Amino acid sequence: EDDWLDSLETTALKSKEALKPYREALLFTLGALACFYGRRFTYSILFWRAFSANGWGVVRRAAAELRQRYRAAQAAAAQPLFLGGLPSVQDASAAARGAVPWLQTVQDTYQSTQRAGTVPSEAATPQDGLAAATRAGSALVAASSEPEKLVELWRNVYAAVMASLSTAMFDGANFLGMGTNTNIGDAVSRNVNRVMAPWLHSLIDAATARCRPEVRQLREDPSAQKWMELAVDGVCNSIGIAAAVFVEARAFALSNARIGAQVMVRECCDFFARKDMLVLTAR
Repeated sequence: EDDWLDSLETTALKSKEALKPYREALLFTLGALACFYGRRFTYSILFWRAFSANGWGVVRRAAAELRQRYRAAQAAAAQPLFLGGLPSVQDASAAARGAVPWLQTVQDTYQSTQRAGTVPSEAATPQDGLAAATRAGSALVAASSEPEKLVELWRNVYAAVMASLSTAMFDGANFLGMGTNTNIGDAVSRNVNRVMAPWLHSLIDAATARCRPEVRQLREDPSAQKWMELAVDGVCNSIGIAAAVFVEARAFALSNARIGAQVMVRECCDFFARKDMLVLTAR
C-alpha cells in the first residue's frame, strides 16, 4: 500500500525542482499581480509574506512531528499484541493491573534463586506475562500522553498563524510610512469607538428626556443601564470594525502595490545582471 504522506512529499519536491528554472518569471508575475491587482488581495499578500518568514517553519515542524506520530501508531498497531487494533486506555490499564501478580512471582522467584543458587522451572513462566505487561504499559503511557502532545502542537501552529497575522498588519502600516508598531485597523476602530460612544449616550439621554416618566425610570435602573451599555458597545464595535475594514482595504491596496513593485524591480535587476546588461553596486 502506498504511503500517501510520502507520495505528497515527493510530489511537492518534484514540483519545486521543476519550477526552479522559472522562479524569476513566477516571482515577477506575482509582483505584477500584487502591484496592479493588490486591492483584490487585501490581506492575503501581507499575510503570506509574513507567514513564509515566521510561521512556515513552525507548521513544517508540526507536520513532521504529526507524520512521525502517525507512523509510530501504525507500527504499534502492527505488533502481535495489537492485531485487533490499538487498545483503549481502559484495556491497557486492565492489562497493567493484571501484570501485578506476575511481577510478584518474578520477585519471589528471584529471591528463591538467590537463596538456593538454582533457577526454578517457574522462572520462565512469568516472563511471557511480563513482556505482555510491558507492551500494555507502553500503550497506556502513549495513549494517555498523546492528546496533550497534539493539543500542544495545535497551540504552536495557532500561535504562529496569529503572530504572522499581527506581523502582516504591522508591515502593511510600515509600507505606508506609519511606523513598525502601528495597526491601522486597531487605530481606526479605537478612534471610532471613542467618538461614537459619547454621541450615542447623549442621543439616548436626549431621547429618554422627552419620553414618559416610566421610560426615564427605566433609563435610571441599574440593570437596564447594564444592558444599554452592552448595546452601545456592540453598536460602536460594529461601526468600528466596518470603518477599519473600509480603511484597511484602501490602505493595504497601496501597501500591496509597493510590495509588488519591489519584487518586480528586484527580479528585473537580477535578470539583467545575470545577462551582463546591468551592474549592481552595493548600497
